[in-house]
Amino acid sequence: MTRPTLMLGRAPADRLIDELRRGFEELSANSGPVTMQTIKCGESAAVAGYEKAVRRTFRRVGVTLRGSTFPYEVDDEPLIEEIDRANDDPSTQGVLLFEPLPPHVNAELVKSRLSPDKDVDCVTPRRLGDFYSGQSDVAPATAAAVIQMLDHHAIAIEGKRAVVVGRSSVVGRPAALLLTFRNATVTVCHTRTLALDEELRRAEIIVAAAGVPELVTSDHVSEGVVVVDVGTNYVEGRVVGDVHFEGVSKKAKAITPVPRGVGPLTTVMLARNLFNLASAGE
Repeated sequence: MTRPTLMLGRAPADRLIDELRRGFEELSANSGPVTMQTIKCGESAAVAGYEKAVRRTFRRVGVTLRGSTFPYEVDDEPLIEEIDRANDDPSTQGVLLFEPLPPHVNAELVKSRLSPDKDVDCVTPRRLGDFYSGQSDVAPATAAAVIQMLDHHAIAIEGKRAVVVGRSSVVGRPAALLLTFRNATVTVCHTRTLALDEELRRAEIIVAAAGVPELVTSDHVSEGVVVVDVGTNYVEGRVVGDVHFEGVSKKAKAITPVPRGVGPLTTVMLARNLFNLASAGE
């Protein structure tokens, strides 16, 4: 088989950044500067890397970021107070809460306190409800990046058999829904799925989002499959995906690497969400 198409996120990200920069310039000229508030707990390597990427993207589109960092041991109340301040601040058009929150934090309570009108990553109950009913122009950023990647590389979705490995509310379930909206036939699997290999071998499109390093191997996939690897796992000082790239790429028609795949597009989807929220609030 010929070498697979390497689906890189930089080119589609750069194109969308140019569009968003012009959009934010016009929005700022009409309504004033656009600002986003970020909130994080602790200093994990994964969150620090994501925050750096978010800051780089938002700087490129001309959006001001304000950041609040709390110690990992923080309880619910300071986070809720910070969210309340951001909700009440008319100069802040969006709020990004970095996840995962520490396990002792009541994540659902904290996220539900955020105003849906400032929810840039679709984490509040109302915003999620609108998304799942197909009535929202704001979608979970990583899931939206998966679809953007497939579209940029002209990968047909309609009528295809897609398997999403992962069922989180952040990536797995929303990615499955977005694929369904595009008329794919979607199966959602996870680490407890029996005969996962059989499900994967039937797939024409695989979205790997289980958070397990190199879970999907060449034995699990069929020739000509399209693979989008959303995994970001830190193993012995290096970043690896949920897909064993070296093996799977020998069978795939198209595949995303980790890093340099979906990652660059995810932060741009956040910026697009913010643009939609800020435009609606003009």
